[in-house]
Amino acid sequence: VSVQQAQATVVEHRKVTDVLHSWEERIHKQAQQFEKFATQVLQVDTEIISNAGRVRQLRADHAQLKAKQDVADQSIVQIAEQQEALGRLLTSLQEALKAQQPAVSPEDGGRQATTTTHQRAKVLSVQLDELDRQADDLARETQAAQSALYAEPLATVVRVLDAHARALDTMQTDVAGLVDRVQVLQSST
Repeated sequence: VSVQQAQATVVEHRKVTDVLHSWEERIHKQAQQFEKFATQVLQVDTEIISNAGRVRQLRADHAQLKAKQDVADQSIVQIAEQQEALGRLLTSLQEALKAQQPAVSPEDGGRQATTTTHQRAKVLSVQLDELDRQADDLARETQAAQSALYAEPLATVVRVLDAHARALDTMQTDVAGLVDRVQVLQSST
């Protein structure tokens, strides 16, 4: 009985050893799988952290670009308003020149008409000088806005500002023509 018990004990010991080896292999495989999974999780976490930093940077860049765009939009609106005001002033000056023809009085031989024309020409000359100065200021502001605000490629806005600058140049040419007409009127009186 003792040989049989010893053999049974040995067989039982082998079964226990086999079960322990089987568990050890399973635990080792699970540890390896867990290690692989942990490595993958670490890579994903690293990518998430990196992408979160990129998102923050993109948001900051977006806010900065939006602020620049808002400033550019405000500048464009101001330039347009100033151009409209200059256009109205130019139109009223042209209408005033057309409407005011010197009247010659037979009693004074045209002397009063000459004096009145001369005074009007002086007032008109002052107004034209102011209009010319405003046009020059607008041209400088436009150039400054183009230089300062459009270092980055904002082609559409730059084209709009160029169009405004050309309109200012045209107005300035019209003003110069009016100045010439005033000078002709002054020299004829």
